[in-house]
Amino acid sequence: MPPPPGGDGHGGHFGSFANSVPVAAMVRQRVPDLLLVREDEESEASHESASASATFHRWTERAFLAYDGEDDGVPPRTSVLPGLANAPAAPVVGRQLARLNFSLNLRGDESAPRKDGWVFLNHGAFGAPFKHATACAHTWRKRAEQQPLRFFDRELFEHLVFAMQDVAKFMDVDDPTRVALVSNATEALNAAMNGVPWRGDGTDEAVVMDIGYGGLKKALAVVCARVNARVRTVQVNLDDIQPLDDDENNIDTGCQLDACDEPHMPELERKLIAAIDPRRTRFVLLDHVTSNTAAKLPVASLASAVRRIAPQARIAIDGAHALGALRFTRKFWDSLPADVYATNAHKWLCGCRGTAVAIALSDRARDGELRPLISSHGTGEGLTSEFIWQGNKDYSPQLALPQVLAFHRTYGASMAEHQQDLIRYAVRTLRCEPLVPLRAAHPFMACLRLTSSDNKGVPFTSTDAKNLQDWLFARGVEVPIKCLWGALYLRLSAGAYNVRGDIDALAEVLKSSPLNTTATTPLSK
Repeated sequence: MPPPPGGDGHGGHFGSFANSVPVAAMVRQRVPDLLLVREDEESEASHESASASATFHRWTERAFLAYDGEDDGVPPRTSVLPGLANAPAAPVVGRQLARLNFSLNLRGDESAPRKDGWVFLNHGAFGAPFKHATACAHTWRKRAEQQPLRFFDRELFEHLVFAMQDVAKFMDVDDPTRVALVSNATEALNAAMNGVPWRGDGTDEAVVMDIGYGGLKKALAVVCARVNARVRTVQVNLDDIQPLDDDENNIDTGCQLDACDEPHMPELERKLIAAIDPRRTRFVLLDHVTSNTAAKLPVASLASAVRRIAPQARIAIDGAHALGALRFTRKFWDSLPADVYATNAHKWLCGCRGTAVAIALSDRARDGELRPLISSHGTGEGLTSEFIWQGNKDYSPQLALPQVLAFHRTYGASMAEHQQDLIRYAVRTLRCEPLVPLRAAHPFMACLRLTSSDNKGVPFTSTDAKNLQDWLFARGVEVPIKCLWGALYLRLSAGAYNVRGDIDALAEVLKSSPLNTTATTPLSK
Protein backbone atom coordinates (compact mmCIF):
# COMPACT_ATOMS: atom_id res chain seq x y z
CA MET A 1 0.00 0.00 0.00
CA PRO A 2 1.54 3.37 -0.96
CA PRO A 3 2.05 6.05 1.67
CA PRO A 4 -0.52 8.84 1.93
CA PRO A 5 0.17 11.99 -0.12
CA GLY A 6 2.94 13.97 1.48
CA GLY A 7 3.94 11.01 3.64
CA ASP A 8 7.33 9.44 4.08
CA GLY A 9 6.17 5.84 4.23
CA HIS A 10 5.43 5.92 7.96
CA GLY A 11 1.84 5.05 8.67
CA GLY A 12 1.26 3.77 5.16
CA HIS A 13 -1.23 1.19 6.41
CA PHE A 14 -3.60 3.60 8.16
CA GLY A 15 -6.32 3.43 5.55
CA SER A 16 -6.85 -0.24 6.35
CA PHE A 17 -7.19 0.38 10.07
CA ALA A 18 -9.62 3.27 10.18
CA ASN A 19 -12.25 0.66 11.05
CA SER A 20 -10.82 -2.11 13.19
CA VAL A 21 -13.53 -4.77 13.00
CA PRO A 22 -12.49 -6.32 9.62
CA VAL A 23 -8.90 -6.59 10.79
CA ALA A 24 -9.60 -9.80 12.72
CA ALA A 25 -10.21 -11.72 9.50
CA MET A 26 -7.09 -10.29 7.89
CA VAL A 27 -4.98 -11.19 10.91
CA ARG A 28 -6.23 -14.77 10.84
CA GLN A 29 -5.37 -15.07 7.16
CA ARG A 30 -1.88 -13.63 7.51
CA VAL A 31 -0.72 -15.01 10.84
CA PRO A 32 -3.10 -17.80 11.94
CA ASP A 33 -0.40 -19.34 14.11
CA LEU A 34 -0.72 -16.39 16.48
CA LEU A 35 -4.34 -17.22 17.28
CA LEU A 36 -3.97 -20.98 17.21
CA VAL A 37 -0.88 -21.56 19.33
CA ARG A 38 -0.82 -25.07 20.77
CA GLU A 39 1.48 -26.80 23.17
CA ASP A 40 3.65 -29.67 21.95
CA GLU A 41 3.00 -33.14 23.37
CA GLU A 42 5.80 -32.92 25.90
CA SER A 43 4.44 -29.66 27.29
CA GLU A 44 0.91 -31.03 27.47
CA ALA A 45 2.13 -34.03 29.46
CA SER A 46 3.96 -31.81 31.90
CA HIS A 47 0.87 -29.61 32.35
CA GLU A 48 -1.20 -32.56 33.51
CA SER A 49 0.96 -33.03 36.58
CA ALA A 50 1.91 -29.41 37.25
CA SER A 51 0.20 -26.83 39.38
CA ALA A 52 -1.53 -23.93 37.66
CA SER A 53 1.07 -21.46 38.85
CA ALA A 54 4.04 -23.55 37.79
CA THR A 55 2.40 -24.20 34.42
CA PHE A 56 1.90 -20.52 33.79
CA HIS A 57 5.42 -19.64 34.84
CA ARG A 58 6.94 -22.32 32.62
CA TRP A 59 4.83 -21.25 29.62
CA THR A 60 5.75 -17.63 30.18
CA GLU A 61 9.46 -18.36 30.26
CA ARG A 62 9.37 -20.34 27.04
CA ALA A 63 6.97 -18.11 25.09
CA PHE A 64 8.35 -14.73 26.06
CA LEU A 65 11.85 -14.97 27.44
CA ALA A 66 13.10 -17.67 25.08
CA TYR A 67 11.82 -16.04 21.89
CA ASP A 68 14.56 -16.53 19.30
CA GLY A 69 13.71 -13.59 17.08
CA GLU A 70 13.46 -15.38 13.75
CA ASP A 71 12.19 -13.31 10.86
CA ASP A 72 9.03 -15.38 10.47
CA GLY A 73 8.10 -15.31 14.15
CA VAL A 74 6.52 -12.75 16.45
CA PRO A 75 5.80 -12.95 20.18
CA PRO A 76 2.67 -14.98 20.91
CA ARG A 77 -0.25 -12.72 21.69
CA THR A 78 -3.23 -15.08 21.71
CA SER A 79 -5.86 -14.07 24.23
CA VAL A 80 -6.04 -17.62 25.60
CA LEU A 81 -2.69 -18.92 26.82
CA PRO A 82 -2.42 -22.65 26.10
CA GLY A 83 -0.85 -23.32 29.48
CA LEU A 84 -3.71 -21.57 31.23
CA ALA A 85 -6.45 -23.08 29.11
CA ASN A 86 -5.47 -26.59 30.20
CA ALA A 87 -4.62 -25.79 33.80
CA PRO A 88 -7.01 -25.94 36.76
CA ALA A 89 -8.19 -22.57 38.01
CA ALA A 90 -6.44 -23.08 41.33
CA PRO A 91 -6.25 -20.12 43.73
CA VAL A 92 -2.97 -18.30 43.16
CA VAL A 93 -2.94 -15.41 45.62
CA GLY A 94 -0.91 -13.83 48.38
CA ARG A 95 2.81 -14.53 48.63
CA GLN A 96 2.55 -17.45 46.20
CA LEU A 97 1.33 -15.03 43.55
CA ALA A 98 3.90 -12.44 44.63
CA ARG A 99 6.75 -14.86 44.02
CA LEU A 100 5.25 -16.09 40.77
CA ASN A 101 4.23 -12.91 39.04
CA PHE A 102 5.30 -9.72 40.87
CA SER A 103 8.65 -8.02 41.43
CA LEU A 104 7.70 -6.43 44.75
CA ASN A 105 10.02 -6.62 47.74
CA LEU A 106 7.50 -7.63 50.39
CA ARG A 107 8.03 -8.23 54.08
CA GLY A 108 7.72 -11.86 55.06
CA ASP A 109 8.67 -13.16 51.62
CA GLU A 110 11.78 -15.29 52.01
CA SER A 111 12.66 -14.81 48.34
CA ALA A 112 12.69 -11.00 48.65
CA PRO A 113 16.06 -9.35 48.01
CA ARG A 114 15.77 -7.55 51.34
CA LYS A 115 14.71 -9.66 54.29
CA ASP A 116 13.18 -6.56 55.82
CA GLY A 117 10.90 -5.96 52.81
CA TRP A 118 7.98 -3.60 52.67
CA VAL A 119 4.50 -3.75 54.09
CA PHE A 120 3.07 -2.52 50.80
CA LEU A 121 -0.59 -1.52 51.05
CA ASN A 122 -0.70 1.17 48.36
CA HIS A 123 -1.43 -0.72 45.16
CA GLY A 124 -4.04 1.89 44.25
CA ALA A 125 -1.42 4.59 43.65
CA PHE A 126 0.57 3.25 40.70
CA GLY A 127 -0.30 -0.44 40.69
CA ALA A 128 2.27 -3.21 40.24
CA PRO A 129 2.66 -4.94 36.87
CA PHE A 130 2.66 -8.68 36.44
CA LYS A 131 6.14 -10.00 35.74
CA HIS A 132 4.86 -11.92 32.75
CA ALA A 133 3.43 -8.66 31.35
CA THR A 134 6.76 -6.85 31.57
CA ALA A 135 8.48 -9.92 30.08
CA CYS A 136 6.02 -9.90 27.20
CA ALA A 137 6.54 -6.17 26.66
CA HIS A 138 10.30 -6.70 26.65
CA THR A 139 9.94 -9.32 23.94
CA TRP A 140 7.80 -7.01 21.80
CA ARG A 141 10.43 -4.32 22.28
CA LYS A 142 13.13 -6.74 21.19
CA ARG A 143 11.08 -7.65 18.13
CA ALA A 144 10.80 -3.98 17.17
CA GLU A 145 14.53 -3.36 17.41
CA GLN A 146 15.42 -6.34 15.20
CA GLN A 147 13.90 -4.64 12.15
CA PRO A 148 12.17 -1.33 13.02
CA LEU A 149 10.67 -0.63 9.59
CA ARG A 150 9.18 -4.11 9.32
CA PHE A 151 7.72 -3.80 12.80
CA PHE A 152 6.25 -0.28 12.64
CA ASP A 153 5.15 -0.25 9.01
CA ARG A 154 4.05 -3.86 8.49
CA GLU A 155 3.29 -5.56 11.81
CA LEU A 156 2.36 -3.08 14.53
CA PHE A 157 -1.15 -2.01 13.65
CA GLU A 158 -2.78 -5.41 13.39
CA HIS A 159 -1.40 -6.39 16.79
CA LEU A 160 -2.63 -3.17 18.39
CA VAL A 161 -6.06 -3.71 16.87
CA PHE A 162 -6.08 -7.23 18.29
CA ALA A 163 -5.31 -5.78 21.75
CA MET A 164 -8.16 -3.28 21.36
CA GLN A 165 -10.57 -6.01 20.31
CA ASP A 166 -9.49 -8.16 23.23
CA VAL A 167 -9.95 -5.46 25.86
CA ALA A 168 -13.31 -4.51 24.30
CA LYS A 169 -14.42 -8.11 24.73
CA PHE A 170 -13.08 -8.20 28.30
CA MET A 171 -15.04 -5.03 29.16
CA ASP A 172 -18.15 -6.19 27.25
CA VAL A 173 -18.00 -3.25 24.83
CA ASP A 174 -19.86 -4.49 21.75
CA ASP A 175 -18.16 -2.15 19.24
CA PRO A 176 -14.33 -2.21 19.32
CA THR A 177 -14.18 0.77 16.96
CA ARG A 178 -15.12 2.85 20.00
CA VAL A 179 -12.02 1.71 21.92
CA ALA A 180 -8.63 3.40 21.85
CA LEU A 181 -5.46 2.55 23.74
CA VAL A 182 -3.75 5.47 25.48
CA SER A 183 -0.96 5.95 28.01
CA ASN A 184 -3.18 6.69 31.02
CA ALA A 185 -6.66 7.84 31.93
CA THR A 186 -5.45 11.42 32.40
CA GLU A 187 -4.40 11.54 28.75
CA ALA A 188 -7.78 10.27 27.59
CA LEU A 189 -9.74 12.72 29.72
CA ASN A 190 -7.57 15.64 28.61
CA ALA A 191 -8.46 14.64 25.05
CA ALA A 192 -12.15 14.58 26.02
CA MET A 193 -11.96 18.07 27.55
CA ASN A 194 -10.22 19.50 24.51
CA GLY A 195 -12.70 17.87 22.13
CA VAL A 196 -15.73 19.65 23.61
CA PRO A 197 -17.23 22.16 21.14
CA TRP A 198 -16.72 25.12 23.44
CA ARG A 199 -18.40 28.33 22.25
CA GLY A 200 -15.65 30.61 23.55
CA ASP A 201 -18.00 33.53 24.28
CA GLY A 202 -17.80 33.35 28.07
CA THR A 203 -21.15 31.56 28.51
CA ASP A 204 -19.85 27.99 28.85
CA GLU A 205 -19.44 26.19 32.16
CA ALA A 206 -17.75 22.97 33.20
CA VAL A 207 -18.79 21.07 36.34
CA VAL A 208 -16.56 18.95 38.56
CA MET A 209 -16.75 17.73 42.17
CA ASP A 210 -14.21 18.81 44.75
CA ILE A 211 -13.60 15.15 45.64
CA GLY A 212 -12.48 14.45 42.07
CA TYR A 213 -8.93 13.66 41.04
CA GLY A 214 -6.67 16.67 41.59
CA GLY A 215 -4.68 16.33 38.38
CA LEU A 216 -7.81 16.40 36.25
CA LYS A 217 -9.27 19.36 38.13
CA LYS A 218 -6.10 21.26 37.23
CA ALA A 219 -6.34 20.12 33.63
CA LEU A 220 -9.95 21.27 33.40
CA ALA A 221 -9.01 24.67 34.82
CA VAL A 222 -6.34 25.07 32.13
CA VAL A 223 -8.74 24.13 29.32
CA CYS A 224 -11.49 26.42 30.61
CA ALA A 225 -9.10 29.35 30.92
CA ARG A 226 -8.11 28.84 27.29
CA VAL A 227 -11.70 28.65 25.97
CA ASN A 228 -13.09 31.41 28.21
CA ALA A 229 -15.30 29.05 30.24
CA ARG A 230 -16.08 28.93 33.94
CA VAL A 231 -15.45 25.95 36.23
CA ARG A 232 -18.19 25.15 38.73
CA THR A 233 -16.99 22.98 41.60
CA VAL A 234 -19.55 20.99 43.57
CA GLN A 235 -18.67 21.06 47.27
CA VAL A 236 -19.22 17.57 48.67
CA ASN A 237 -19.62 16.73 52.36
CA LEU A 238 -19.06 13.39 54.01
CA ASP A 239 -22.81 12.87 54.43
CA ASP A 240 -23.35 13.37 50.69
CA ILE A 241 -21.53 10.14 49.79
CA GLN A 242 -23.23 7.96 52.40
CA PRO A 243 -25.54 5.55 50.55
CA LEU A 244 -29.17 5.89 51.57
CA ASP A 245 -29.85 2.17 51.30
CA ASP A 246 -27.33 1.17 53.99
CA ASP A 247 -28.95 0.99 57.42
CA GLU A 248 -25.69 -0.08 59.01
CA ASN A 249 -22.12 -0.85 58.01
CA ASN A 250 -22.28 -4.58 57.50
CA ILE A 251 -18.78 -5.40 56.30
CA ASP A 252 -19.74 -8.96 55.40
CA THR A 253 -22.02 -7.76 52.58
CA GLY A 254 -19.67 -5.12 51.17
CA CYS A 255 -17.19 -4.85 48.33
CA GLN A 256 -19.45 -5.00 45.28
CA LEU A 257 -17.69 -6.04 42.06
CA ASP A 258 -20.44 -5.37 39.54
CA ALA A 259 -20.26 -1.92 37.95
CA CYS A 260 -24.06 -1.98 37.69
CA ASP A 261 -24.42 -2.28 41.47
CA GLU A 262 -24.50 1.42 42.28
CA PRO A 263 -24.98 2.92 45.73
CA HIS A 264 -27.92 5.29 46.11
CA MET A 265 -26.61 8.78 46.96
CA PRO A 266 -29.54 11.18 46.53
CA GLU A 267 -27.89 14.10 48.29
CA LEU A 268 -24.88 13.93 45.99
CA GLU A 269 -27.20 13.83 42.98
CA ARG A 270 -29.14 16.83 44.32
CA LYS A 271 -25.96 18.89 44.66
CA LEU A 272 -24.80 17.95 41.18
CA ILE A 273 -28.15 18.88 39.64
CA ALA A 274 -28.03 22.25 41.40
CA ALA A 275 -24.74 23.00 39.62
CA ILE A 276 -26.08 22.16 36.14
CA ASP A 277 -27.34 25.03 33.98
CA PRO A 278 -29.43 23.89 30.97
CA ARG A 279 -27.98 26.66 28.79
CA ARG A 280 -24.45 27.03 30.10
CA THR A 281 -23.20 23.58 31.17
CA ARG A 282 -20.98 22.26 28.41
CA PHE A 283 -18.87 19.62 30.15
CA VAL A 284 -19.25 17.47 33.27
CA LEU A 285 -16.48 15.32 34.75
CA LEU A 286 -17.54 12.48 37.06
CA ASP A 287 -15.42 10.00 39.01
CA HIS A 288 -16.43 6.35 39.03
CA VAL A 289 -14.20 5.75 42.06
CA THR A 290 -12.79 8.77 43.84
CA SER A 291 -9.03 8.65 44.29
CA ASN A 292 -8.69 10.12 47.78
CA THR A 293 -11.80 8.62 49.38
CA ALA A 294 -12.05 5.30 47.47
CA ALA A 295 -15.82 5.85 47.23
CA LYS A 296 -17.68 4.24 44.35
CA LEU A 297 -20.07 6.83 42.94
CA PRO A 298 -23.35 6.10 41.11
CA VAL A 299 -22.07 7.42 37.78
CA ALA A 300 -24.95 6.02 35.69
CA SER A 301 -27.52 7.76 37.91
CA LEU A 302 -25.51 10.98 38.05
CA ALA A 303 -24.93 11.06 34.30
CA SER A 304 -28.63 10.38 33.65
CA ALA A 305 -29.57 13.29 35.90
CA VAL A 306 -27.22 15.61 34.00
CA ARG A 307 -28.49 14.41 30.64
CA ARG A 308 -32.11 15.13 31.57
CA ILE A 309 -31.28 18.76 32.38
CA ALA A 310 -28.53 19.56 29.87
CA PRO A 311 -28.67 17.16 26.89
CA GLN A 312 -26.00 19.17 25.09
CA ALA A 313 -23.47 18.72 27.90
CA ARG A 314 -20.56 16.38 27.26
CA ILE A 315 -20.04 13.89 30.10
CA ALA A 316 -16.73 12.16 30.77
CA ILE A 317 -16.16 9.45 33.38
CA ASP A 318 -12.85 9.03 35.19
CA GLY A 319 -12.70 5.28 35.79
CA ALA A 320 -8.98 5.17 36.58
CA HIS A 321 -9.44 2.60 39.38
CA ALA A 322 -12.10 0.48 37.66
CA LEU A 323 -10.49 -1.89 35.15
CA GLY A 324 -9.45 -5.11 36.87
CA ALA A 325 -11.64 -4.38 39.90
CA LEU A 326 -15.17 -3.71 38.68
CA ARG A 327 -17.06 -6.12 36.42
CA PHE A 328 -18.27 -4.37 33.28
CA THR A 329 -21.35 -5.63 31.44
CA ARG A 330 -23.44 -4.53 28.51
CA LYS A 331 -26.14 -3.59 31.01
CA PHE A 332 -23.79 -1.08 32.62
CA TRP A 333 -22.82 0.55 29.33
CA ASP A 334 -26.46 0.74 28.25
CA SER A 335 -27.32 2.52 31.51
CA LEU A 336 -24.50 5.08 31.22
CA PRO A 337 -25.43 8.11 29.05
CA ALA A 338 -21.89 9.47 28.97
CA ASP A 339 -19.66 10.44 26.05
CA VAL A 340 -16.28 9.15 27.19
CA TYR A 341 -15.10 6.58 29.72
CA ALA A 342 -11.40 6.24 30.60
CA THR A 343 -9.69 3.61 32.76
CA ASN A 344 -6.14 2.52 33.55
CA ALA A 345 -4.67 -0.92 32.88
CA HIS A 346 -1.64 -0.40 35.14
CA LYS A 347 -3.59 -0.26 38.40
CA TRP A 348 -5.91 -3.15 39.29
CA LEU A 349 -5.45 -4.99 36.02
CA CYS A 350 -1.69 -5.13 36.79
CA GLY A 351 -0.72 -4.35 33.21
CA CYS A 352 2.38 -2.50 32.13
CA ARG A 353 2.55 1.18 32.94
CA GLY A 354 1.72 3.25 29.90
CA THR A 355 -1.48 1.33 29.08
CA ALA A 356 -5.01 2.65 29.49
CA VAL A 357 -8.32 2.45 27.68
CA ALA A 358 -10.48 5.25 26.30
CA ILE A 359 -14.02 4.41 25.18
CA ALA A 360 -16.04 6.73 22.96
CA LEU A 361 -19.50 5.85 24.25
CA SER A 362 -21.42 8.40 22.20
CA ASP A 363 -21.44 8.69 18.42
CA ARG A 364 -20.30 12.31 18.62
CA ALA A 365 -17.28 11.30 20.64
CA ARG A 366 -16.41 8.44 18.26
CA ASP A 367 -16.99 10.44 15.09
CA GLY A 368 -14.84 13.45 15.86
CA GLU A 369 -14.87 14.88 19.37
CA LEU A 370 -12.62 12.34 21.12
CA ARG A 371 -9.31 12.74 19.38
CA PRO A 372 -5.69 12.63 20.61
CA LEU A 373 -3.91 15.80 21.66
CA ILE A 374 -1.18 15.07 19.08
CA SER A 375 -2.02 15.00 15.38
CA SER A 376 -0.01 12.90 12.95
CA HIS A 377 -0.46 10.43 10.08
CA GLY A 378 -3.63 8.93 11.53
CA THR A 379 -5.47 12.27 11.42
CA GLY A 380 -8.74 12.05 9.53
CA GLU A 381 -8.78 8.24 9.46
CA GLY A 382 -11.08 7.71 12.44
CA LEU A 383 -10.67 7.21 16.17
CA THR A 384 -8.70 3.95 15.94
CA SER A 385 -6.04 5.22 13.55
CA GLU A 386 -5.73 8.64 15.16
CA PHE A 387 -4.96 7.16 18.57
CA ILE A 388 -2.71 4.41 17.22
CA TRP A 389 -0.20 6.77 15.68
CA GLN A 390 0.86 10.07 17.26
CA GLY A 391 4.48 9.77 16.25
CA ASN A 392 6.89 6.97 16.99
CA LYS A 393 6.87 5.62 20.57
CA ASP A 394 7.22 2.42 22.57
CA TYR A 395 4.06 0.38 21.98
CA SER A 396 5.21 -2.69 23.91
CA PRO A 397 3.10 -2.06 27.07
CA GLN A 398 -0.07 -1.97 24.98
CA LEU A 399 0.91 -5.02 22.95
CA ALA A 400 1.29 -7.02 26.18
CA LEU A 401 -2.29 -6.25 27.21
CA PRO A 402 -3.86 -9.48 25.85
CA GLN A 403 -1.55 -11.56 28.05
CA VAL A 404 -2.64 -9.59 31.11
CA LEU A 405 -6.28 -10.17 30.22
CA ALA A 406 -5.61 -13.88 29.79
CA PHE A 407 -4.25 -14.08 33.32
CA HIS A 408 -7.33 -12.32 34.71
CA ARG A 409 -9.67 -14.58 32.81
CA THR A 410 -8.16 -17.58 34.58
CA TYR A 411 -7.18 -16.25 38.00
CA GLY A 412 -9.26 -13.07 38.34
CA ALA A 413 -12.06 -14.59 40.42
CA SER A 414 -9.71 -16.12 43.01
CA MET A 415 -7.69 -12.90 43.22
CA ALA A 416 -10.83 -10.80 43.74
CA GLU A 417 -12.14 -13.09 46.48
CA HIS A 418 -8.79 -12.86 48.26
CA GLN A 419 -8.63 -9.08 47.98
CA GLN A 420 -12.17 -8.60 49.26
CA ASP A 421 -11.41 -10.83 52.24
CA LEU A 422 -8.36 -8.68 53.06
CA ILE A 423 -10.44 -5.49 53.10
CA ARG A 424 -12.97 -7.00 55.48
CA TYR A 425 -10.14 -8.32 57.66
CA ALA A 426 -8.54 -4.86 57.74
CA VAL A 427 -11.73 -3.23 59.00
CA ARG A 428 -12.02 -5.79 61.80
CA THR A 429 -8.34 -5.81 62.74
CA LEU A 430 -7.62 -2.08 62.65
CA ARG A 431 -10.98 -1.26 64.26
CA CYS A 432 -11.26 1.85 62.12
CA GLU A 433 -14.54 3.15 60.76
CA PRO A 434 -14.73 3.13 56.94
CA LEU A 435 -15.38 6.50 55.35
CA VAL A 436 -18.26 4.90 53.44
CA PRO A 437 -19.84 1.47 53.92
CA LEU A 438 -17.84 -1.11 52.01
CA ARG A 439 -20.59 -1.77 49.50
CA ALA A 440 -20.23 1.89 48.45
CA ALA A 441 -16.45 1.68 48.20
CA HIS A 442 -13.95 0.33 45.71
CA PRO A 443 -13.95 -3.47 46.17
CA PHE A 444 -10.21 -3.62 46.90
CA MET A 445 -9.73 -0.31 48.75
CA ALA A 446 -11.02 1.20 51.96
CA CYS A 447 -10.58 4.65 53.43
CA LEU A 448 -10.39 4.02 57.20
CA ARG A 449 -10.61 6.74 59.82
CA LEU A 450 -7.74 6.86 62.30
CA THR A 451 -8.92 7.81 65.77
CA SER A 452 -6.87 9.30 68.62
CA SER A 453 -7.88 9.45 72.25
CA ASP A 454 -5.76 12.58 72.62
CA ASN A 455 -7.47 14.54 69.86
CA LYS A 456 -9.25 17.47 71.54
CA GLY A 457 -11.31 18.47 68.56
CA VAL A 458 -8.70 20.46 66.64
CA PRO A 459 -9.02 19.49 62.95
CA PHE A 460 -6.05 17.79 61.36
CA THR A 461 -4.34 19.26 58.30
CA SER A 462 -2.71 17.91 55.17
CA THR A 463 0.64 18.51 56.89
CA ASP A 464 -0.38 16.10 59.63
CA ALA A 465 -1.31 13.52 56.99
CA LYS A 466 2.03 13.88 55.20
CA ASN A 467 4.01 13.62 58.41
CA LEU A 468 2.21 10.47 59.51
CA GLN A 469 2.67 8.89 56.08
CA ASP A 470 6.40 9.74 56.22
CA TRP A 471 6.58 8.27 59.73
CA LEU A 472 5.08 4.99 58.48
CA PHE A 473 7.35 4.98 55.43
CA ALA A 474 10.42 5.25 57.68
CA ARG A 475 9.24 2.04 59.36
CA GLY A 476 8.82 0.12 56.11
CA VAL A 477 5.07 0.63 55.75
CA GLU A 478 3.75 2.10 52.50
CA VAL A 479 0.16 3.27 52.88
CA PRO A 480 -1.25 6.72 52.05
CA ILE A 481 -2.69 8.97 54.75
CA LYS A 482 -5.41 11.42 53.72
CA CYS A 483 -6.76 14.46 55.52
CA LEU A 484 -10.49 14.52 54.75
CA TRP A 485 -12.95 16.88 56.38
CA GLY A 486 -10.48 17.55 59.20
CA ALA A 487 -9.89 13.89 60.08
CA LEU A 488 -7.04 11.55 59.17
CA TYR A 489 -7.77 8.47 57.11
CA LEU A 490 -5.56 5.73 55.75
CA ARG A 491 -6.49 4.61 52.26
CA LEU A 492 -5.66 0.94 52.33
CA SER A 493 -5.32 -1.06 49.13
CA ALA A 494 -5.48 -4.85 49.08
CA GLY A 495 -3.37 -6.21 46.25
CA ALA A 496 -3.66 -9.82 45.17
CA TYR A 497 -0.13 -10.34 46.55
CA ASN A 498 -0.99 -9.04 50.04
CA VAL A 499 -1.71 -11.30 53.02
CA ARG A 500 -3.36 -10.84 56.40
CA GLY A 501 0.09 -10.54 57.93
CA ASP A 502 0.47 -7.20 56.14
CA ILE A 503 -2.61 -5.89 57.94
CA ASP A 504 -1.32 -7.25 61.24
CA ALA A 505 2.06 -5.53 60.69
CA LEU A 506 0.33 -2.21 59.98
CA ALA A 507 -1.78 -2.56 63.13
CA GLU A 508 1.33 -3.23 65.21
CA VAL A 509 3.18 -0.19 63.84
CA LEU A 510 0.16 2.07 64.39
CA LYS A 511 0.20 1.27 68.11
CA SER A 512 3.27 3.47 68.50
CA SER A 513 2.27 6.12 65.98
CA PRO A 514 2.37 9.87 66.81
CA LEU A 515 -1.42 9.82 66.96
CA ASN A 516 -1.20 8.28 70.42
CA THR A 517 1.00 11.04 71.81
CA THR A 518 0.13 14.17 69.83
CA ALA A 519 -3.02 16.17 70.40
CA THR A 520 -3.30 19.73 69.12
CA THR A 521 0.18 20.21 67.69
CA PRO A 522 1.17 19.04 64.19
CA LEU A 523 2.40 15.48 63.95
CA SER A 524 6.16 15.18 63.93
CA LYS A 525 8.23 12.69 62.02
